[in-house]
Amino acid sequence: MELKSAQPILAAERAHANDGLWTTQKYGDFMQGDKRLASAFITGRVEMRQLRGLFKITFSELTVVRRRIEEHGPKQQLRAKVFLTRKKTKKRMADLEETGYNVPVTCDVDAGGFVCAGVSSLGTFDLPLRDAPEDPLLYRGLCIAKSARDPPLSEEPAVYGYVRFIDDRPEISTTENALGLHENQDLMGAMQKTYSEKLSKYKPIQAYTRTVIWQSSLKKLY
Repeated sequence: MELKSAQPILAAERAHANDGLWTTQKYGDFMQGDKRLASAFITGRVEMRQLRGLFKITFSELTVVRRRIEEHGPKQQLRAKVFLTRKKTKKRMADLEETGYNVPVTCDVDAGGFVCAGVSSLGTFDLPLRDAPEDPLLYRGLCIAKSARDPPLSEEPAVYGYVRFIDDRPEISTTENALGLHENQDLMGAMQKTYSEKLSKYKPIQAYTRTVIWQSSLKKLY
């Protein structure tokens, strides 16, 4: 009987699946970037979700809010990309493109490759992290920003919004913590330090043991 080749239990395409198997590992709400560099800011929520060995970022109600309205001429085009970073995210991140990971936006998500373009955004959508260069759980935050090379040219990326991830994973208790061994060690250490600083009138237990043995030996001799 010919056996069929084993198929992977979980296909990579499941990264786009929208079902109840995905668990949230990190999450956060968008905060505004520096208004001196960006004429708009981003609102919404983002979650990093995991399904076994797959990760994705879920954006919810991503919205562009203009800080000012251009009275003359067309509105400034927003060409925003997604960057994951291991650094602490903030309003300005001059080295974002060098230190962060630019999450690709595929054509099936947006033909132009941007999560925000013009005055609109993609709203609610997912971006898979199958090509992330390192463990996605190591990233501390996320930025939506205009690249310094995209028009209008700028000296540094313009951050429209940033997220500082909140870890949603349950804390795993170690055996030492579960048994309270760390507390016992701390208590014994404190007691040892206290008695070592004072001149105790009592001798160490080893001295009493040697004395008893010596006295027993004398009794046997006499």
